[in-house]
Amino acid sequence: KAYSTQKIEESKTHSYDELNSKIAEESLSFYKGNETDLADFRSQKFAVIEFNAKSVSNNFAPVSENNDIPYFSIKEDGIQVLKSKLKNVENVLITLFPPQVRTRNKFGISDEEIAFINELAATKNVSLYLFGNPFVLNHLEVQNIENIVLVYQDFKVFQENAKQHFLGKTKAKGKLPVTL
Repeated sequence: KAYSTQKIEESKTHSYDELNSKIAEESLSFYKGNETDLADFRSQKFAVIEFNAKSVSNNFAPVSENNDIPYFSIKEDGIQVLKSKLKNVENVLITLFPPQVRTRNKFGISDEEIAFINELAATKNVSLYLFGNPFVLNHLEVQNIENIVLVYQDFKVFQENAKQHFLGKTKAKGKLPVTL
């Protein structure tokens, strides 16, 4: 008699999701700043910029109850357009998704994007969520960034956990596993 593998496959997927969810919860780390600083940032008016070369995730788009937060994507808007749109914005939340895992070519982040992030950090109050390798921070002027949260992965469950953290619904429990 043949056995259906559907339940086994569903069980595997379910356990992978649970494991990734637990890893996301336990690994989320502050590199700079703390829960209080982030709550202060969140209480102010801010804009969100997503740096994601692969696609636009829009995962941080609904970070307020009334959805009046401007949400931009480097992929859709481009740097020059964003500079104009952000002229009168004081606070910026950056979600950074490095296109490459390896250090080669600055993790696939362009020099223009790095310069733009550094310019924002020098002229605005910036909080940054990094969805990738923490060594990306070696290419940024981190001394000018108020809050830096390391998410480590760009999987959907990591993105959701990061959003819940930003909203103050979860805490950053992780510790940076490397020295930068």
